[in-house]
Amino acid sequence: MKKFTIGLKISLISACSVALCAFSDPETLEQYVGFLQKSLTEHYDFSQESSQIKRYELNITNNGFCRYKRYFNNGKTEYFAFKLSKFKDIGVEM
Repeated sequence: MKKFTIGLKISLISACSVALCAFSDPETLEQYVGFLQKSLTEHYDFSQESSQIKRYELNITNNGFCRYKRYFNNGKTEYFAFKLSKFKDIGVEM
């Protein structure tokens, strides 16, 4: 009887989890990338930007590669890039 009860519990929990997952709406990778790019743009500190900078670009690709370009008034371009997965273990301690 115990085996039947354990089997019943396992099947009931499995059925409930399948039902909950069936009605969830997982976000696509493009939605995550768009959200991340929007968040980074909102948190950009314009006060650190000098008068020599003409414009900047902040792009995030679907595979988690972040690119930041600064275009200066004199024609020079600075380019910074990194892969976001390299920073997955970095946490904020409070």
